[in-house]
Amino acid sequence: MKQKSFVKRIVLYTSILLFMLMVLLVGFSVYSLRSSQKESRKYGENLLDVYCGNLEKWISGMDTLMKNVIFKTQELSLLKSQNEAVRLYASLDLKQYMKELLTYNECADAILISDEAYDINLNYQYAKSSMPYSQVLLVRERIKDYLDEEFFETDWEFQNIGGVEYLYKVHVYNHQAIGVFVQKQRLMDQVFNEELDGLSFLLADKEGTVRAAAGAGGAEWCGRSFEEPGGTDSWTFVKGIGDTGLSIAALMGRTGAVWKIQGSLLVFIVMILSIVVLSAFLIRYLTREVLGPMTHLMGTMEKIEKGDYNCRVEENCHNREFTSLKENFNRLMDEIIGLKIQRYEKQLSLQESELRCIRLQLKPHFFLNALTTISSLCGQGKTRQAQDYIQAFCGNIRYMFRSGFHTVPVKEEIRHVENYLEMQEMKYPECVFYFINIPEELEEWRIPQMLIHTFVENEYKYAVNVESTLTILITAARTEKDGEEYLLLEMEDDGPGYPEEVLEWMEEENPQPAGDGSRVGLSSICRMMELMYDKKNLVSIENVEPHGCRNRVLIPKEPVNEMPGRGGTYEGTDSR
Repeated sequence: MKQKSFVKRIVLYTSILLFMLMVLLVGFSVYSLRSSQKESRKYGENLLDVYCGNLEKWISGMDTLMKNVIFKTQELSLLKSQNEAVRLYASLDLKQYMKELLTYNECADAILISDEAYDINLNYQYAKSSMPYSQVLLVRERIKDYLDEEFFETDWEFQNIGGVEYLYKVHVYNHQAIGVFVQKQRLMDQVFNEELDGLSFLLADKEGTVRAAAGAGGAEWCGRSFEEPGGTDSWTFVKGIGDTGLSIAALMGRTGAVWKIQGSLLVFIVMILSIVVLSAFLIRYLTREVLGPMTHLMGTMEKIEKGDYNCRVEENCHNREFTSLKENFNRLMDEIIGLKIQRYEKQLSLQESELRCIRLQLKPHFFLNALTTISSLCGQGKTRQAQDYIQAFCGNIRYMFRSGFHTVPVKEEIRHVENYLEMQEMKYPECVFYFINIPEELEEWRIPQMLIHTFVENEYKYAVNVESTLTILITAARTEKDGEEYLLLEMEDDGPGYPEEVLEWMEEENPQPAGDGSRVGLSSICRMMELMYDKKNLVSIENVEPHGCRNRVLIPKEPVNEMPGRGGTYEGTDSR
């Protein structure tokens, strides 16, 4: 199971935490903003209702003033009397009445009565009003514009008279006009007399044109059409003022709603933001101080694992722990490489010594057999054969004692084997028939020295019988195994074959020579092949039907371990 980096997990979990905190912050902020906007809208709508009610109440008061004067029908009719005294007393009564009305009802700045018959103009202005007499005269002239009518009543309208904006209404009956006027500015100041907290209120006439405004930024809308003046940056709440034909709108900036969030919520948002910033800093710190050095360390270890033993941790660390880890890692790697080199050299030395011992095990075995043969020939009086045998034996000695050559070309080993077979023919005449088939393209393939000789020598030791002829076949071929090219040597005879215990012995992990000194050749060959090529199971033996045995040896292209030594070429010796 593939293990995961704990540093990457820390960074991953911290990133997830940061993401969750950001989602929480965004979600909470959106929720709080929407809640605040909802409350702000409700606040604006409620405040609009209040101010709309105040305006309606104010205008209703002005309407009441005018109706009270209209209901003074007797005095108004006396203004048309032909008797001047009657008109005077009626004028005094009406003026006193208007005074009383404005004393208890402060909604209007002035009440005016104008009669066309005798050019009578009565007026009374509110004592606390800032309306000068010059303005009263101008207002009189405005009322006279309506005296041509028999019966007429205006809506509530705005009019600029002498540079001052008024809200007014005029009632005309029988060429007699009654009007009530209030200065727009006083009206707005009296109705919107509180801190509006970022709100703007717009008062529009019946055509929808903004004529008055209160609050910051409201004045810029005066004279403009009353159609969603706030746009996308503001909310607009519109409401009609009773049956006056006038309307009022409240403008509230959307961004202003953010600041209406309660202080505790702002503290919470600040805390979340602080955690987010701290988490981001932690991720950056872990990436720089932990993940970076760990990644570099892992990369260095992978390079070393692939064989780059000179690779070392080079990254400069900013913390004490990784600096110590870097220094100790590099020091340990230097020590490990040093120990590995020492161990490798020692192992080579031991393997070389072991190979020398194996070669010494092979050669005395051959020498003893040769001396026994010479002794036998001399005992039989075959002096000439003994001399020829000694000459062939000298050639074999020169071949075997070229120390340091672990491998030789196949053709050189075959030449030595043929010389050996001629030697044995003198001892066992017409007892052995051999056939050697080595393709020409494989003659230069290098094999361990004395490899074929050892198997052929075993043939004479265990299979040759003076009463019958033994057939020996030696062949070579190219083959592949696990994608690697090998030389396959096969040595087969038609003798009695290997005993069953020998076959079982060869199946062991590391077959060793028997206690009686037998199986030395096979054991030495197996061990030598394993040491030279660093592979096992290169040698195998089996019996064939109806009788006989087959020896198979797989030889790689190049040996892994080979002792250096003197060169030379085996030339053989003429035994005849």
